[in-house]
Amino acid sequence: MRRLLLLVAAFIAFIGTSPASAQTLQWARSLAGNGSNIYHLETGASGSVYITGNFFGTSDFDPGTGTANLTSVGFADCFIARYDASGNYLWARRIGGGDTEYTYGLAVDSTGAVYVGGYFRGTVSFDSSNTLTSIGSYPNLFIARYDASGNLTWVRGMLGTGSGYLRGLRLDGTGNVVVTGTFTGTLDFDPSSTAALNLTSSGNYNLFIARYSSAGNVVWARMIDSSDGIYFPSLAVDSNSNILVAASYAGSLDADPNSGTVWVSGPPSASGPTSFFLGKYTSSGTLVWARGVVGAGSDDLGVGSGVAVDGSGNVVVTGYFAGTAHFGSQSLTSAGNWDAFVARYSSTNVPLWAVQMGGPGSETGSGVVVDTSGSIYVVGTFYDSGDYHPAPGSTVTLTHLGTAGNTADTFLEKLGSDGSYQWVHALNSASDELTKDITLDGSNNLYINGFTHGTVDFDVGTGTANVTGSTAAKYALSTTSGLVPIMTSHTTPTGSVTSSGLYSSGYEAWRVFDGSTASLWLSNSNTSSVWIAYTWGGGTAKTVSSYDLRYNNGSCCEQRGPKNWTLQGWNGSSWITVDTVTNQTGWYSNPFRTYAVDSPGSYTAYRLFITADNYNNVTYPITLVSIATIQFY
Repeated sequence: MRRLLLLVAAFIAFIGTSPASAQTLQWARSLAGNGSNIYHLETGASGSVYITGNFFGTSDFDPGTGTANLTSVGFADCFIARYDASGNYLWARRIGGGDTEYTYGLAVDSTGAVYVGGYFRGTVSFDSSNTLTSIGSYPNLFIARYDASGNLTWVRGMLGTGSGYLRGLRLDGTGNVVVTGTFTGTLDFDPSSTAALNLTSSGNYNLFIARYSSAGNVVWARMIDSSDGIYFPSLAVDSNSNILVAASYAGSLDADPNSGTVWVSGPPSASGPTSFFLGKYTSSGTLVWARGVVGAGSDDLGVGSGVAVDGSGNVVVTGYFAGTAHFGSQSLTSAGNWDAFVARYSSTNVPLWAVQMGGPGSETGSGVVVDTSGSIYVVGTFYDSGDYHPAPGSTVTLTHLGTAGNTADTFLEKLGSDGSYQWVHALNSASDELTKDITLDGSNNLYINGFTHGTVDFDVGTGTANVTGSTAAKYALSTTSGLVPIMTSHTTPTGSVTSSGLYSSGYEAWRVFDGSTASLWLSNSNTSSVWIAYTWGGGTAKTVSSYDLRYNNGSCCEQRGPKNWTLQGWNGSSWITVDTVTNQTGWYSNPFRTYAVDSPGSYTAYRLFITADNYNNVTYPITLVSIATIQFY
């Protein structure tokens, strides 16, 4: 039996991909200790990986054979740690005092220096000689810079009698530090001792956006006011240093932080439901545009920690909603308590599309990234089984483990730039699994971090990869183009697709190569074998080293998935077997699979010769076979 290729996982794992991509686990590292939480992960020069979060007690930050213990002073301290491209420990630093500290922002510059932001109460130490002390009894804010070796360069506090929570930190194109969060009362955003830049909230939590130079000097700070509160903002910066902010809010919100007023209407009070706000600002803090996305009546809407921007300035957000939510002219209605959503807007604030995922329980989108091709990766949590195929009439069910409504499982999903379904996978056990962050680097590697309370096998192939606790994982995303072009007929644009037959019109063999996951080849029925082949034509020969198969015919027809087959190459006179696969079951829950070829060779045509489906009919080994996509590499 052949092994599934490239489908392995650790803390965060996934299955399936688009027809021209796959994933390979590079490493997974877990922190030893019962009290650590990794909140954010970023990458730097030479593939270095930086993580931040908080911990209590003693945690070992060296995932290898060595020991790198840090011990908290208060209830929970913060940490920053750096690892090389292979996940090997380089250094770790503690930020802490006698109370509780949190870091919710992390960024890395071109020199490998790391910027971290968070909030604290009391006196907190950043190294042996640099401390900050909050004013009053409420949390104040900090940002700090460490060089590539982990030495503190500077630390700045945003102090005052008010209460502040830093929720996002990014670098712009010129190395300035942009931060966002919420606050009440008065905070001074100028960390120098000779001046003040006070912002004072109107009562409930207001939102702040502030920009600092790479040396830690304030450039500007702005406040966005809401009549009934703003919560849980997230932050992105585009290639032109424009700033994108998404947040939940109640009441009405003035999106213009300067002298003008741009009201975005939402729910009537903080005790009622929330909407979400999305705003775009220039590098100088001037409003470009803003929108509120609201529900119908008492319906609830919110944003998790997910906003991202692609290379063209289009904005992608993820979060949750209950009831009916309006995304421009498009409305979505949740299947249960909350559904997760992903929505995309143009750089000029035009709604492009919105999709939802979920079931009868509660689902939230918590993080999102966009790759260079515009494909979207989203992570989130779900508390009951549900549908994660965004297209109407199509269903891909993720099964929740544990107690429905009480324990959280994680989903990871890939969407096309148009919101089309690519793949999804559940990470689950009887306990909680919580994903905190998702990141892409410039070398097409995907990183995810989070926490699982139980032991979960995240290897979706034939192996085992059990992980428990706070973990970060790295995957290589292959974008090798397939060897077969997108076909629009049996012979267009080039080569030819042939088969043993088809079930009926509309299910022709060429449709497995048409680039769509919605169309199908349904084979001829009630026979001993069926086959489908592609010939390059003109005597051209290709070497296939791996291939993808995708099933997409619903839960009703899972028996149509191929069970046993050989992959064969045509040498000009006969078909030569290059790969043999047996006992492939469970296609509905595991619809996308990648296979390595046992004996690669150069052939002018390849065919999939199927000798059994999953009906297990002793009279007809093939009752009917359904395949959505095939691609050769």
